[in-house]
Amino acid sequence: LFCDPFIFRNRLYLFNRFGTSLLCIAISGSDRAEVRILNTYPDGKSDRPNNRYANRCLLLLDEILLVYCHQRLDKPDEEPQLWKLELGPMKWHRLQLLLNHHLPMGRVCLRQAAFEPTAFLHGECGRSTCQEKAHLYQISLEQECVKVHICFLGAPQSIIKPVCSAETFAIKKISLQHSTNPLLEHRLTFYSEMYVCVPL
Repeated sequence: LFCDPFIFRNRLYLFNRFGTSLLCIAISGSDRAEVRILNTYPDGKSDRPNNRYANRCLLLLDEILLVYCHQRLDKPDEEPQLWKLELGPMKWHRLQLLLNHHLPMGRVCLRQAAFEPTAFLHGECGRSTCQEKAHLYQISLEQECVKVHICFLGAPQSIIKPVCSAETFAIKKISLQHSTNPLLEHRLTFYSEMYVCVPL
């Protein structure tokens, strides 16, 4: 597998290798073990994810799937792409990434924080000369372009607030500082820079 599977409405979904079609397997109910192949479609404003990206990281948000595509086989230096897949109509929407020149390219992980509308993107830098070696980005999930309507129970009131306009997708960089002391090797330092991706 070049992409993690995910479960949505009692069905297991897997991307068909490098393609954009989905293998759907029912895991409960009267149609248990039923297997279907589902097509996905562009939204008319953009294409769909390139099938030459070797790896994808997924984040399931209610009926929205965020997909971070990286490590393109034919163009190793090609920048990663971030896509949103609406699981109802199965339509793709591309989000333009404006992180900086230091993009997570290897051992990439995309995970959502527990009980908070926040996700984290972490991975090894694609630039061999980078002194930080790895980068961690904090992503707010309270943005209109993601269109997630989830009640996060137990979340502090201070973080439940708008962070950007309806047409922006804000990402904050967290720098990983390496130390000669192995006990401090994974110390995190927060920076104030905001990196934005805007729907095309």
